[in-house]
Amino acid sequence: MIMVKPVFHVLILLTLIMSCTEYDKTPSKGSPAIDLTVKVDTIITSDISIRKNNLKLKADSFIHSNLDTSAFHWTFGPNDTDLPKYLKLFKQDNIKTTYAYSNKNYPKKSKASSYQHFILFMIEYHDEESSMAAFDRFVKDTENFQLDKEQVNEVDYQRIQRIHGVSKYGGLVGQKENYVFSLVETCGSPGSYKFRTWPAYEKNFIESIFDNSDSSSTVLNADCGKMKYVKQGIK
Repeated sequence: MIMVKPVFHVLILLTLIMSCTEYDKTPSKGSPAIDLTVKVDTIITSDISIRKNNLKLKADSFIHSNLDTSAFHWTFGPNDTDLPKYLKLFKQDNIKTTYAYSNKNYPKKSKASSYQHFILFMIEYHDEESSMAAFDRFVKDTENFQLDKEQVNEVDYQRIQRIHGVSKYGGLVGQKENYVFSLVETCGSPGSYKFRTWPAYEKNFIESIFDNSDSSSTVLNADCGKMKYVKQGIK
């Protein structure tokens, strides 16, 4: 009878250890990975990467709602050499991926390459600080259109002059999270099935990308022939 109590205690201890390890299903280094499909509500999630990716999903939705099956999607890596020249006007430091959208029916006989060939550009940076720096420099460049050539180096002077040249078409440039976006405008009517005026088209884009928390945000807006960008608040 003296040995029963210690043995009983050992049995209880072993049972507890086995019951705990039963729920430890973390695979070892040699075990095959477990494929899990998780449904995430991107509206309420607090995960930063999901929220940032959601901005790209909003851009996709905007393009699809306006172009339907005519939408064409481009993806450029940071080391790609065939970038549309327009994208070189933005800071290239810390770019993760660049997305561009165009109408697959335009241009008809050549590859989309010029600013006016596209619908929207989304430049994804590695962090929000880099996207803010890129947008701030673009803003500063638009304020220096009358810059004397002797005041800056040749590279900066040429970039500023190209921005000035693009502004004659029109467009909307802004920043949110780790993205800089550029909504392309031309001197024709919007390439959309839903809108016939640029102000209505711009309003739809802003409502698609921004929300109530962005009420203090600023975008640059240029109209056809005005040859300048104007700062505008998000309403």
